[in-house]
Amino acid sequence: MSTPYQRGAAFERRVQADLEHEEYLVTRSPASKSPFDLLAVYLDTIDLLPHVFLVQCKLRGVISRADKEKLLEVCEAFACHGILAYTLKERGMIHYRYLLTDEPWTP
Repeated sequence: MSTPYQRGAAFERRVQADLEHEEYLVTRSPASKSPFDLLAVYLDTIDLLPHVFLVQCKLRGVISRADKEKLLEVCEAFACHGILAYTLKERGMIHYRYLLTDEPWTP
């Protein structure tokens, strides 16, 4: 039987692989206490500008108000987007949404 940490880390690796498949450069911050789990960068081939996303991974999609506010503060300071990655069931489809607007996000 796996621990909550192991399940969370496995989900973070799934999200990382999903974003890398969509041609994002992704780095994972394992066992950190930072406001985000993944840093994802995408180079837009049209405007040649990097788009930076700080991703918080939650298995059930529930993020505390305090954690959300911390992540949004970092995003504002560095002009990047805060994203919540979640799944509705273990090993289910990965869903994404913007933390600021709560709208769906497609990588």
